[in-house]
Amino acid sequence: MREKGKTLFKLKQYSEALASIDQAIQRNNQDAVLYIIRGAILEELNRHQEAVEALTKAIDIKPHSWVYIGRGDARYKSGDLREAIADYNQAIKINPQYAEAYIGRGNARSQSGNLSEAISDYNQAIKINPQYAEAYHNRGLAWYKSGNLSEAISDYNQAIKINPQYAEAYIGRGNAHSQSGDLREAIADYTEAIKINPQYAEAYVGRGAARSDTGDKQGAITDYTQAIKINPQYAEAYIKRGQACYESGDKQKAIADLNQAIKLNPQDARTYLVRGIVSSQSEDLSGAISDFDQAIQLNPQLAEAYSLRGAGRYELGDKQGAISDFDQAIKINSDLPESYLGRGLARYDLGDTQGALSDFDQVIKLNPQDAEAYYHRGTARYDLGNKQEAIGDFTEAIKINPQYAEAYLKRGVLLLESGDKQRAMADFTQAIKLNPQYAEAYAGRGGVRYASGDVPGALNDFDQAIQLNPQLAGAYSVRGNVRLNSGDVPGAISDLDRAIQINSQLAPAYNDRGLARLRSGDVSGAIDDFTQAIKINPQLGEAYANRGDALYKSGDKQGGIEDMQKAEQLLCHQQGKPECQMLKDLLKQMEAGR
Repeated sequence: MREKGKTLFKLKQYSEALASIDQAIQRNNQDAVLYIIRGAILEELNRHQEAVEALTKAIDIKPHSWVYIGRGDARYKSGDLREAIADYNQAIKINPQYAEAYIGRGNARSQSGNLSEAISDYNQAIKINPQYAEAYHNRGLAWYKSGNLSEAISDYNQAIKINPQYAEAYIGRGNAHSQSGDLREAIADYTEAIKINPQYAEAYVGRGAARSDTGDKQGAITDYTQAIKINPQYAEAYIKRGQACYESGDKQKAIADLNQAIKLNPQDARTYLVRGIVSSQSEDLSGAISDFDQAIQLNPQLAEAYSLRGAGRYELGDKQGAISDFDQAIKINSDLPESYLGRGLARYDLGDTQGALSDFDQVIKLNPQDAEAYYHRGTARYDLGNKQEAIGDFTEAIKINPQYAEAYLKRGVLLLESGDKQRAMADFTQAIKLNPQYAEAYAGRGGVRYASGDVPGALNDFDQAIQLNPQLAGAYSVRGNVRLNSGDVPGAISDLDRAIQINSQLAPAYNDRGLARLRSGDVSGAIDDFTQAIKINPQLGEAYANRGDALYKSGDKQGGIEDMQKAEQLLCHQQGKPECQMLKDLLKQMEAGR
C-alpha cells in the first residue's frame, strides 16, 4: 500500500493517495516514512495542521533533520511562525550544514518582520551552497522589503544567472525595478516570467501595475483580466483592475470589480478603502463613508481610512466631524500630508485661520512640492493681512503647477489691491487662458480694466463673467458700480439689485445702490441702503460718508455730521484713504453750515 500511495501521490491523485497511506499506517504504525508521505499529501491538500500532526508522529519515531524542516514548512504555511522557527533551529542543530533549514528559518523570520535576521540566514545558506538560486531570490525579497532595492536587484540577478528559468526571480526583480521607477525594465521582467510560465497570474498582475503606471490603462486591464482568467479567486487582480477601470473613467466596472474582491476577501480593509475612493468620486459620499467605516472596523490603525472619511465628512458639511477624523489619522500616522491639508481646510472654514495656517505649514514641510498647500496657505495669510507672504505662496504654487488657474486668480486679486495693475492683468489673462470658462477671472480682469480707465473693456469682461456664471454676485456688483460711474443709473440699480438678491451680505452693493438711488432722487431708499451696508460692515467708511451726505442734505444735519465724523475716523485714521483731505474739507463745511 505504501508504494501504491507514493505512485498516486506522484500522479497528484491526493485523496486516493491519502487513503492508501492511511491503510498502510493501519498495518504498520511505526513506519516513519508513511507519516512523512502522509504529511506531504496533506500539505498538497492545504491541510497544514494535519500535516504537522503526521510529521510530529514521524519525528517521534525517527527524528531526521529534514523531517523537522518539513514540519517547519507546514507550521510556516499555517501561520505558526514561532514553532516553525523552533523546528528549523532543531534541523540546524542536527545538521549545521543544511542550507534548506536556513532558508526555511529565513522565510519565517522575514514573514515575522525580522528582516536583518532573515538576511543572515540567507547569507549562511549561500555560504553553504553558493549555487542556491532560491537563497538569492529570498534574500532579494528581504532586501526589497527593507527598501534596499539595489541589493535586491543584485540578488535577483544572481538567482537568474544560476537558473535562467526562475520565473519568481524575474517577478521579484520586476517588482524592484517598478519600485525604483524603471518601469520599462519591470515590464520586461514580468514578460519574461510570463514567457517561462504563461499561467503565472502574479506576473500578469505585476506587469499590469507597471503598465498602469506608464499610463497604459488598457494594457493594464488586459493583464489583470488574464490574471483573473487564470485564477478567478485572485482578489488582488480584481482590486487592481477596478482601480484601472476607475482611472479610465469606467466607474461602474470599477465598482463591480471591487465588489467581487470584497466577496472573495471580505476581511480586507484595503479593498473597502479603494471602493470608498471610487464611490466618493462617483458622488456617492454616503456609500464612500460606509466603506471607510468598514475599513476602520477591520483595521482601526488604517490612517488613510480616517483621512478619507474626514474628506467625505468635509464634503457633506460636517466640518467638526471631519476634523475629528483628521486628528485620528494624524495620531496614527503623523506623516500623511493629506490629513493636515484636510484638517486645515476644515479649520479655515470654521474660522480658525491660525490653526489652518499651522496645518498648511505642516503639509509643505512634509511635501514641499504640494501646490495646493501653498495655495491654501496663501489664502489664509491674505485673511490674516500678510499680503506679501500670500503673494509669495501663490507664486510658489504657480511655480510647482503652471496650470494652476486659481492661483493666478488669487495672486491677481492681491496684485490689484497692491496697485500693480499690469501684473494683475497678466495673471487674470493667464487664468482665462488656462480656463476659458473661469467667470471669476473675467470679473477680476474687468476690475483691472476699470481701474485702468478701460470702461468698455471692463464691461465686456463683466458681461462674460455673468454669462458664464449668472450667480456671480461680485460681477453684478462691480458692473453696477461701472454703470453708475458711467451715468447709467437704471442699469446700475438693476445690476445691484441682482447682486443683493444673490448675496444679501454684499456691503459694497448696498453702498453703490444707495448712491444710485440718491442720484435718482430716492433719498429715503438711499439712506436705507447705506444703513444696511454699515450693518453688514461697520468698518465701511464710504457708507458712513455717503449716509452722512444724504442725511445732511435731507435736513438731518446733526446725523449727517456724526456720520461724516465716523467716516473721517475710519477712512483717515484707520485706512489712510487718499480721499481723506476731501472728506475733512466737506466735514468743515457741514459743521460751518450747521
